[in-house]
Amino acid sequence: MKRNRVLILRRTGLIAASLFTLFFCGQEVSLVFKPSAWNFVTNQSSGPLEQKVAIENQHTDKIELTFTPTSPRLTVSPHTLELGGDETDHITIRYDPSSIQGRVAMQTVVRARKGNSISLQYFPVTGKVLVNTSGKDDSIQSNTQLETPQEKTTPPLFFEYFYDSGCKGCEIFIVREMITLQKKLGIRLHVSMRDIREPEIYDTYTHVLDALGVKERAYPAIVFQGTVLQGEQEIEQELEDVLRKYYTR
Repeated sequence: MKRNRVLILRRTGLIAASLFTLFFCGQEVSLVFKPSAWNFVTNQSSGPLEQKVAIENQHTDKIELTFTPTSPRLTVSPHTLELGGDETDHITIRYDPSSIQGRVAMQTVVRARKGNSISLQYFPVTGKVLVNTSGKDDSIQSNTQLETPQEKTTPPLFFEYFYDSGCKGCEIFIVREMITLQKKLGIRLHVSMRDIREPEIYDTYTHVLDALGVKERAYPAIVFQGTVLQGEQEIEQELEDVLRKYYTR
């Protein structure tokens, strides 16, 4: 498929560098990502988007990196990268917006290996896909996403929800949880719905679990900043604490 050039809008501050500090056996290893995240606005018909990301190894030792996207529409090239000490190299992240509308949120799991030690970091990708071709924001939500109203002054937290579309109670469950947590914590939540009946989505999810070193146990499941919660009971019991820890870290 021919890739077209599209206008990519980034929010202020996203083009700044991000310093990820990893720890291998007590030894600090720093990676700098430029930009620190990718946020875009595009149209369905504009074709695949691309974002080039520079990665700098600020340590003197070699690091091996593996990249695992959490969405089948998101790809990273190359899939693996080896960085020598004080070396900088680039990856290209691509996103296909066709047949999608509304807000999207996903991430790439960055698995860093030095010798036998492994650490994980996450590169966020968020955006909005418009249906029209004028570039105007029609604020049309995707039928694969749910968002409950909250104060616009609070930046939303994005997470992914993997579920079986045959489980109608699963959709009701996550909406109820979002409403409860938003009111209780005073935050905004945005969820990207991932139907595991779609083979590409299921394959992507299992690859993410492998990258995180987590076994597939139950559905529905939430993936947020490297944390995986599986089953309604675990989500009900632990999601609040996960969100609180994110804000207090």
